[in-house]
Amino acid sequence: MRPVLGTLDDAEIIARAAREADAVVDTAEAESRRRGGSHHIRAGAAPGNLSCIPARSGIVATVTNGERSDSIYDEYSSFTPTIPRMQQRAAIDQAVFDAAKQGVRSVVIRPTMIYGEGRGSRKESAQVPALIENAKKAGVGLHIGKGENIWANVHIDDVTELYLLALQKAPAGALYYAENGEEVLKM
Repeated sequence: MRPVLGTLDDAEIIARAAREADAVVDTAEAESRRRGGSHHIRAGAAPGNLSCIPARSGIVATVTNGERSDSIYDEYSSFTPTIPRMQQRAAIDQAVFDAAKQGVRSVVIRPTMIYGEGRGSRKESAQVPALIENAKKAGVGLHIGKGENIWANVHIDDVTELYLLALQKAPAGALYYAENGEEVLKM
């Protein structure tokens, strides 16, 4: 692995690095609403190489206002997001699927709410610590409505293993959801 300095707006740097790499994993979740990074990776993608695995959590969700929903979505379910940020993330995924049609071995992985301690520079996930911090500030666990809506989750080590398997074996255009449990926030 070789680090490359730049931002998601550095089109030439990203495209050149993507051309030179055996594989590129795009985990810029905080920037997922911006098409720049993933677009630049695909621009430099070499046919046959595994060039882009974006991690885009929060694409498949329904607005239930805290009510329980027994809807289940998997890799074969058709789903059209209605929330703008989810629509933007889905558009990035569609561009990755389009790259697969052009010979790039690109794959989409959609992790659910990630928990557990990571081994990289950022040890904590984004969602769970934010939920804990909000509860501390309020002095009580917070939820919308009845709080019966179900949140799927996955441990960071399982996400890591899925990425490694995708790098080794995933066919072009594959879509994988990463989930190993679910929680209800109501206490």
